[in-house]
Amino acid sequence: ALGQLGPVRAAYWVSDAGLLVYFGGAALEQRRIVWMSREGRPLGEAVPPDRFGSLALSPDGQQVVLERTVRETRGATAREDIWLWTFDAKRMTKLTFDNQRDLFPIWSPDSRIAFVSDRVDGIPQIYRKDASGAGDEERLTDDPNRKITMDWSRDGRYLLYRQMSRQTGMDLWAMPLAGPTARKPFPL
Repeated sequence: ALGQLGPVRAAYWVSDAGLLVYFGGAALEQRRIVWMSREGRPLGEAVPPDRFGSLALSPDGQQVVLERTVRETRGATAREDIWLWTFDAKRMTKLTFDNQRDLFPIWSPDSRIAFVSDRVDGIPQIYRKDASGAGDEERLTDDPNRKITMDWSRDGRYLLYRQMSRQTGMDLWAMPLAGPTARKPFPL
């Protein structure tokens, strides 16, 4: 989940096993992602410091998907993409490769990543990609409203997201991903 409090932003994810990963604070060049004990004591670095945004812990707790900002080697241009960190291998793998911003990754129970990108029309839409990195991204939404991914239902049947509408403001929506109503979102 992602919280916004003025200029301060906090992102956190809790796995079914009870693991918590989070970051908080104003925009920083280098953010630290650390393991914490249940008593609130730091247990060590989970990921080397970098320019991170939203994150989501894998259902098995072995990986974390996150938005990472990398500066282009020729100039000051920075671009957010979706990256995957594998804890045991201590390896960072890039999952998205387009020239636009890819943000707010969330992890499905069946190892797919949903995220938001403004790559086609400048309006943040929801995309889905296999967590293995195989295959292309699949665009799931296409209406004219801005979106922010929030979570998956535990059974993986619904994708939850916030949508900004001029008429109603920021609303919570659910998108069925299977069955007769697949890809027909409804407001919650």
